[in-house]
Amino acid sequence: MPAKRVGLQPYTEKSLTPFSYGLGSIKLTNHEGKAADIQDIVTEFTVTESIYGSGLILRLDIKDSANFFEEYKLIGQEKIELTVFRQAFFEADRTEVKVEFYVSEYPLYGKTQQLNTHIYSIVALTPHVFLSKLKKISRPISKESSVEIKNILSSDLNVTRFGTFDTSQTQIEGVIPWSYPLDAAYWISQNTYGQKGSPFFLYETFKEGLQLRSYSSLVSGTEYRRLLDSRQYATNPGTKEDYIEKQNRILSIASEFRVSKLIPAVKGAWSNKAAFVDAFEKKIATETFSYQSDVSKANLTTEGKSVLSSKFKVSSGKGRGEYSLDNVSDVGTSYFSADTSVPKNYVGTMKTRNYLIANSVNECVDNCVHTITVAGDFSLSAGKVVELRIPKAIDFAAYDKTSWSDDDLYDSILSGRYLITSVIHKFNEEYRCVLTVKKDSLKFYL
Repeated sequence: MPAKRVGLQPYTEKSLTPFSYGLGSIKLTNHEGKAADIQDIVTEFTVTESIYGSGLILRLDIKDSANFFEEYKLIGQEKIELTVFRQAFFEADRTEVKVEFYVSEYPLYGKTQQLNTHIYSIVALTPHVFLSKLKKISRPISKESSVEIKNILSSDLNVTRFGTFDTSQTQIEGVIPWSYPLDAAYWISQNTYGQKGSPFFLYETFKEGLQLRSYSSLVSGTEYRRLLDSRQYATNPGTKEDYIEKQNRILSIASEFRVSKLIPAVKGAWSNKAAFVDAFEKKIATETFSYQSDVSKANLTTEGKSVLSSKFKVSSGKGRGEYSLDNVSDVGTSYFSADTSVPKNYVGTMKTRNYLIANSVNECVDNCVHTITVAGDFSLSAGKVVELRIPKAIDFAAYDKTSWSDDDLYDSILSGRYLITSVIHKFNEEYRCVLTVKKDSLKFYL
């Protein structure tokens, strides 16, 4: 008989033991249906979500001195049910999240200096991501995009955890080619546009499940939280005010200030040209797009303002004058079929403008990027807007404190409204969130 294990018990609902950071259980079920709560051997785990990814990624780091790997016959065909909870200092009820994952790989395995201890990592995906690679679909579509996407997710991938699905202005008529279901849903989302050409994102959050959101609805939302980069505390320890202050504190920050205007210009962010090719009539018609008129004034930016100045001019050649960067449509041209011999051609002027606007929005979102660590919160999810307050690089001792205002204290370029594009929920001794936040515009008018 195998030796009796210490610290690992068969999974039962009664065996759930909450840790200080809100871990209910990590239930692993092997290929035989044998289940165990493995939280005692997990040293750290993370759950990653992103508006650029349509599923969650779970990673568990394990230190095994109970021979669990062999006894439970881990062969890469396991399911993991993660249950975590969080209770705010001043709230009576707690928030609980339960998500199922399918194991996809064991990317790390090794031994410590203690020969009886193994260390390894497990990576798992939410079921619809795993299942999507095991089947292909092909069928006609004709309904509004969000309806078609939700139908694929629920009918073909058994998804039940749905969050917000924004209604689009897009109705694609055609046939899905032989494709993986999730690839088909993602393709539809990439060809879906909202009001004024806003692009759409299909993604999953830890707390709410799968979302389909337009960029305009994301950036126009109210700020979920105001986060402050500070090294000092102003409240009494152990109070509600102390809890809120720590909750809104930036614990660490690393920044990428991508101010280049040349790279986005080459990719058509500021100006572009669409060419409609009619092979039947042997004609080409063109249409131009301008960032200043089509994006910055259409509520498609995080600050509702522009990131491009028209006062900056470049030379067009000797004796040819100067022009601004939103007037360089000749740099790149996007070609569209407009063959009049086809009875029903879905490519029209409005759809083309949507495509050009969406391309500009996607290129501009990386204008200013921060990676920040804050206190853990399930609701601090990808797709939400936060306000960052980052102090200016000055010695405040030289200023009259009685005349201070927010404009005097905080950097107007680095501070402001940011869209959370990804979150790593990191659990070890404490619960932290590592956020990637981006903004595509400035707080002030240019």
